[in-house]
Amino acid sequence: MLVGILALQGDFFAHASSLNDLSVETRYIRSPSDLDGIEGLVIPGGESTVMSLLIQSSGLYVPLIELLKSRLPVLATCAGVIMLSREIVDGRDDQISFGALDVSIKRNGYGRQLQSFEADISFSAGSFHAVFIRAPRILKVGPDVEVLATIPSHPLPSATRPRYFDHSYRTEDAVADLQKVGGLQETDWRGSGDGQYSEPVIDESMVDEGGADRDGVDVVMCRQGPILACTFHPELTPDRRVHSIFVDQVKRSRIQW
Repeated sequence: MLVGILALQGDFFAHASSLNDLSVETRYIRSPSDLDGIEGLVIPGGESTVMSLLIQSSGLYVPLIELLKSRLPVLATCAGVIMLSREIVDGRDDQISFGALDVSIKRNGYGRQLQSFEADISFSAGSFHAVFIRAPRILKVGPDVEVLATIPSHPLPSATRPRYFDHSYRTEDAVADLQKVGGLQETDWRGSGDGQYSEPVIDESMVDEGGADRDGVDVVMCRQGPILACTFHPELTPDRRVHSIFVDQVKRSRIQW
C-alpha cells in the first residue's frame, strides 16, 4: 500500500510517522509526477491559504481534481478539510477549494492561536483525545455526509460573509479557475490565516449558525464516500486509530478495484 501525503506546507511529517507506525509506505507529494501509483492521499493541516496558492503554483490543482473524481481515498485534517469543503466562510478571493466534501466551514472557527484547545471525543473506535489548533469549524453538513464525532458547540467569534464554490470536477473548469486566480508570484499574500481578510457583515442570523441545527454540537469528524475529514490533528497524538480507519478505507478501495 502506498499513501501520498501532500507536503507543500503543514505537518506532513507527523502524518508520515503515524502511517509508518501502521506499516504503510508513504510518499511526499510536491509535484504531479509524485501522484503516480498512490492508493490514498493525506491532505494535512497547515495554513489553508498558503496551501491553496502552492497547489496552484506546483501544478497539482488539476491532477488532484482528477484523483478526487476517481474517488481516491483521502484523509483530510484541519486545513485539509478547508481545502476539500464546498463552501468556505471568510475565505480569501484568491483561495481555492476542491468542493469534494459537502460542508460549509469557517477558518479559525474557534479563534486564533490562543484559542487552540484539546477535547475528548467519541467515535466508533471509542474515546479519542483530540488536539484542535486554530481549528476550522464546520457550520453545515450536506445530506450525504456521515457525522462520526462531535463536540459541544461554541459561539462564532464573528459573523462573516460566506464564499460559495460550485464545483463540477470538470478539468476545463479547473484550468479556467487557475487562470483566473493566477500563480503564487502574482499574488499579494501575507499569510496571516487569522481571518483578517474577512469582510464583516451585520447579519445576526449567521452568528450561531454552527450549532443551531445540531442541538448545540459541532461536527469535528465526518465522512463522505472515500473522504475522511477531521477538524483536529490526529497525527499529534500517539493514538493511531483515526489513521487506522483511513488505512482500512484504502484497503477496501483496493478490493473494489
